[in-house]
Amino acid sequence: MPKLNVTQAMTKALSYEKKGDIAQAAAIYQIVLENFPNNSRAQLGLKGLSRRFTDTTAHSPPQTAIDDLILLFSQKKFKILIETAQSLVAVFPQAALLWNLIGAAHRELTDLKAARLAYGRAIALVPDYADAHYNLGIVYKDIGDLAAAEASYQRALQFAPNNGFAHQNIGVVLELQGKLPAAIAAYKSALDLLPNNSSIYFNLGNSLKSNGMVDAAIDAYSRALVLTPDYPEAENNLGMAFKLQGKFSQAVAAYQRALEIKPNYADPYVNLGHIFQDSGKIDLAYEAYKQALILDPSNSEAECQMLHQLRNICNWDEFEVRTASCPQLGVTTERVATMHMFAAEDCPERQLIRAQKWASGEYRRQALPFTKAFAPHKRLRIGYFSADFQDHPLLKLTSGLFREHDQQKFEIFAYSYSPESSDLLRHQLKKDVEHFVDIYALPDQTVVEHARDTELDIAIDMTGYTGNTRSHLFQSRLAPIQMNYLGYPGSMGVDFIDYIIGDKHLVPAEQRAFYTEKLMYLPHSYLPNDDQLQIAKTPMTRTDYGLPEEAFVLCCFNNNYKITPAEFDIWMRILSKIEGSVLWLLEGNSWSKRNLCYEAEQRGIDPARLVFAGRIAHDEHLARYRFADIFVDNFNYNAHTTGSEALWAGLPVVTKQGQQFSARVGASLLHAMGLSALITSTEAEYEALILALARDPARLKALRQHIAVSRPTSPLFDTKRYTRNFERGLQLAYDLHQQGKPPQDLWITEPAP
Repeated sequence: MPKLNVTQAMTKALSYEKKGDIAQAAAIYQIVLENFPNNSRAQLGLKGLSRRFTDTTAHSPPQTAIDDLILLFSQKKFKILIETAQSLVAVFPQAALLWNLIGAAHRELTDLKAARLAYGRAIALVPDYADAHYNLGIVYKDIGDLAAAEASYQRALQFAPNNGFAHQNIGVVLELQGKLPAAIAAYKSALDLLPNNSSIYFNLGNSLKSNGMVDAAIDAYSRALVLTPDYPEAENNLGMAFKLQGKFSQAVAAYQRALEIKPNYADPYVNLGHIFQDSGKIDLAYEAYKQALILDPSNSEAECQMLHQLRNICNWDEFEVRTASCPQLGVTTERVATMHMFAAEDCPERQLIRAQKWASGEYRRQALPFTKAFAPHKRLRIGYFSADFQDHPLLKLTSGLFREHDQQKFEIFAYSYSPESSDLLRHQLKKDVEHFVDIYALPDQTVVEHARDTELDIAIDMTGYTGNTRSHLFQSRLAPIQMNYLGYPGSMGVDFIDYIIGDKHLVPAEQRAFYTEKLMYLPHSYLPNDDQLQIAKTPMTRTDYGLPEEAFVLCCFNNNYKITPAEFDIWMRILSKIEGSVLWLLEGNSWSKRNLCYEAEQRGIDPARLVFAGRIAHDEHLARYRFADIFVDNFNYNAHTTGSEALWAGLPVVTKQGQQFSARVGASLLHAMGLSALITSTEAEYEALILALARDPARLKALRQHIAVSRPTSPLFDTKRYTRNFERGLQLAYDLHQQGKPPQDLWITEPAP
């Protein structure tokens, strides 16, 4: 027991007693008496426990026998207690309190089946035995039978209406079932009876936060902290609520207060790591996750984030030490941030399990059906929801889609939940869509009501489980049809998303089982492009970008965290075989640059043959692709936007087609460009093809000519054609719904010319 003064100890004992946790209450009273033998409050408390049982029934053993049993509880001699109580049962067969005590002892010994049977015997003897019903509810919760637990707590309240802890525990089991509004109501009922109980405010805050009522959650956590200032869990969750509001400095302060109270608490370190990661402070994020793992080596989220940071800085030595845990992370362990696992391994089956486990833990609220009936609109109302309606790769890809939507048939709503930005892409989006709705600062319930009042026909989640997700909005059914599109490269694994947008190359028949959504198969590539993207015409040379003028240039402008030793080994072998060749990479951060140079040197390659490209204006970025010879793709997480950019600029892309969605995007792009010859299936084929192209300038030139000639008519870069196909898919999904049919896989075909 923590060092507490007598007043604190007695308060804690009373709290346990009210919860029905007799063992803990008795243990505290006993410890107080061991230190202060004449403390009358502890003496009365211990006797009160005895009277509590004695008063339950007229068929009780002598008071001294009850006192002895309570003493055994306080001494945690549960097996002896069970033997003693069972011997008393033979003499007092109608004594329900004995079975209640036996049940409590079995629960302390984690024999839940025996505990359940004992409480059942007590209730059979005294059907209105409130404490036994309450204790049985605890056992059912421990077993995982939440409906039975709720029913037992309700029966306890039937016979003891003023048991605030029964209301609290009802709230807990309702929250675990995803019934958040009902859980919130239960916690408020508990507070009516126990207004000074900080743990109830804490639980209330958790349900409010999960229900999207962040302001109210912050108020609940703050009230808990007023009542119990040294409450690290409340400080930690207060920080999480502040982060949801974008109040990062306040979140950091709350996490730090939690650590001041409880220095060995891993969760605040994980949450600090999230904030540092989002703000680009990779070194601080790394240290925060590392400290969390030191404190709690089994913390799967810290392990996942740690691995991601190691990939982000290309620290492969330490990554290799930890990489054995990858297949288990988020599969056999607790849930993890699924987005970070796409680069870690190529396994669609495990990626689906991770998504499902993430959703079950993150989105505990019950998915609601769409019950509002409204008449068909003259135009389909489509709501796109995204955190990336700004200068972001997603909007670069979709800007043409929004521009080309047929406004005679579709009414487009863009719901943005990112901070206001003045960049040109966002400005253009506001001009291209009829309705731009800024929901960044709006609470979830307001957004849900707006979407439903708007009578959206289809709601599209363009963010998925990425860093700024608000996918929980879709649990409330923003529209009768809901889709997963573009932002998250895989199945979301939930029943409230009806469709995922793909194509036959992304999701072949043998991988179909790893997507819980129905597939909308577009006829070419699923990836949109804007055929009006401008490429800078500023006169530049290779030298301007730090490239040797006569070098053979392998280029990979994907994020550094996508690079694994597997493809890097191949790239280095190619450099060793092609005289004068260099590898042109995006400069992600100073640590990754230093580590990649080290890795090149370890493979016998002069680090000077690695050239790093900085961030520049997008039109100039597109122009510099033309100074490369081949774009070499990553394996687990292919080029998405960067692959399209390379092809748009006329640069051939060589990819290895993998298994999961993120590992097949390169193949999707190349099929749509008529360049299937650049798709490989194994590492050996990938390496051989790059070497063959590097040694055959004529073949490489022919590929460039093919791209230049076919680009204007290619379905990959025909934005109107893509948009019409996409709209056909939206219409088909809507027509199916109007016919009263459930979602089904849709194969979109183009009309005959």
